[in-house]
Amino acid sequence: MGENLLEPLKNKTAEEVGEEYFNDLLSRSLFQGTESGKFTLHDLVNDLAMFVSGDSCFRLGNNVSEVARKSTRHLLQCGSHYIKNLNFEDLCNKKILRTLILKDIYPSGYVIDILEKLQSMQYLRVLDVCQDRYYMVLNSIVLESSRMTKVLNSIASLKLLRYVRFVCAGIKEIPDSICTLYNLQTLILRECGITRLPDSIGNLKHLRYLDLTRSPINKIPDSIGNLEHLSHLDLSSTRIENIPDTVCNLHELHTMNLYSCTNLKRLPNSITTLINLRHLSISDTPHTAMILQEWPALREMPPQMCKLKNLQTLAAFVVGKDSGSNIKELGELQHLQGPDLLIKGLENIINEEDASGAKLEDKKRIIRLRLGWEGDSDDSQLAREVLDRLQPHTNLEELFIRGYGGTSFPPWVGHHSFFCIKYLGLFDCRNCCWLPALGQLPSLESLKIAGFDMLEKIGNEFYSDSDGSSSSSSAITKPFKSLKRLHFSGMAEWREWSVVEVEGNREEGRGVFSNLNELELSHCPKLKRECLPDYLPSLETLSIWGSHHLAASLSGHQYPSLRVLKIWFCKKMKTFPEGRLPSDIQSIDISGCDELASLSDEGWPSNLKSLQISNCSKLFVRSNITQCNLGMLTSLTSLHIGHINEVDTG
Repeated sequence: MGENLLEPLKNKTAEEVGEEYFNDLLSRSLFQGTESGKFTLHDLVNDLAMFVSGDSCFRLGNNVSEVARKSTRHLLQCGSHYIKNLNFEDLCNKKILRTLILKDIYPSGYVIDILEKLQSMQYLRVLDVCQDRYYMVLNSIVLESSRMTKVLNSIASLKLLRYVRFVCAGIKEIPDSICTLYNLQTLILRECGITRLPDSIGNLKHLRYLDLTRSPINKIPDSIGNLEHLSHLDLSSTRIENIPDTVCNLHELHTMNLYSCTNLKRLPNSITTLINLRHLSISDTPHTAMILQEWPALREMPPQMCKLKNLQTLAAFVVGKDSGSNIKELGELQHLQGPDLLIKGLENIINEEDASGAKLEDKKRIIRLRLGWEGDSDDSQLAREVLDRLQPHTNLEELFIRGYGGTSFPPWVGHHSFFCIKYLGLFDCRNCCWLPALGQLPSLESLKIAGFDMLEKIGNEFYSDSDGSSSSSSAITKPFKSLKRLHFSGMAEWREWSVVEVEGNREEGRGVFSNLNELELSHCPKLKRECLPDYLPSLETLSIWGSHHLAASLSGHQYPSLRVLKIWFCKKMKTFPEGRLPSDIQSIDISGCDELASLSDEGWPSNLKSLQISNCSKLFVRSNITQCNLGMLTSLTSLHIGHINEVDTG
């Protein structure tokens, strides 16, 4: 597909054809999946390939005593040790070597030693140098940029190179000489520290793939518009603020990745002339979908985005003001596949019918949807109508809503027909007085709710869309039956938390939150501790932030599986514990409790093994030191006390 060898068939795109081919090969066990979601050759197929390739392919790793044969055409050296028995001078004099891959070789200076000998490898086609980022950061390893510049200048003499990749290679800038590699088709320079591209980059007339991911570069030269064959451009996690208008000359461009470009303010207005563009990714990375603080800085989309008829991926869409981009344009992008879609600027919609025009319900392949409003809402009813008309397809797996200005949620939010939703987040919905009925989402595993300033009570409406009467609640299907993680944060007025009764014996785990493993309550200053659910059979970790009245005691609560208790930044808590804690807790972490002055002699878990106390300096002043007797903790095996400004022992 990358070489444009696949052609569309009938009503199928080249990507769909390629997916069918891949799935066919997967079903025949040519490939096998891994736990990380990647694919590798099946072991038997790999062995067969190694046998057929004979001496033409050679891999040299740790604890290998062999040397490369004279007939070796493709060489891979990997491992974390200096390997002395590989004679690169010999290889450099051969005219047969076509591929050289150097992976995770340390000491790092050895990599440069090898690269400085490449000048005579005139027939080399592929050069791939990849160092492990985490190992280099952990060991404060930095490749010498001056030596790497010389290496790049010498590589420029290898005129047959088609593929060049450097990862974590300490390259600050690309010399003009590299831009004389007229056969180069792929240039990947990830995490190399590049701060600028030369204007001569436009001389690489055959370049198809350019990747500068995680580089501190903040500007792209206009000459990039001369790369007429470029089909893939990746500027993710760079510091760029604008995309030059000349990019719109790249009519072969299929993919433009701009993930986590938090400084990017605008896209060129003429981007709609890129009629072959299929993937435009403008958002944070999918892996940070649960963290909504870093939404794209784009103010609005270019007008007439609907002209990009072949667009399959549009990770973010910003609704414009007045004559700007209209949300209805999403409805005309009929080939939109997802899997991610973020829509921000929803406060700019002045007619709820425009939201209907987005036709989100027809987009079956969107599995992660994020909807965002900014600023205070002047019309809560309009906000509700807009959200109601943005109802997505029931295939959705993740839903996040931020800044919603309505006082309540439309019925589709939490409806049991959304049987695939696993992750759901509601943030900064400051006018809402009630939570939606989320308890009947059968697959919901993680729920985060934050910034509901007006909410005072969580009642029966949270568990089901019934009327909340005793007769109807008895018929409720077990609420939150799949929920494992529940986080509440920034609920300034929240006072009461009611839990509905569900038919069945609660000791058998058939009640509400029967599978909940992790509960976090952060900055809920008015929530009464007696309102906490009294029975959570599967709860293993309880975290309490900034809510001292919840932290001190869990008396009367049955949490038989609780093992970890975290109490952070409870500024007003003066003694701990104030009552008896569940006996099976094994680890307690107390941090940032400035007023904590004493530790009680009673109430501690009988099986406590680990106790961590940090940033609680009042606990260790002379007047309080005698109130810190831990002798009763006979099961304790680990005690950590840290970040104490001054310990006055008299």
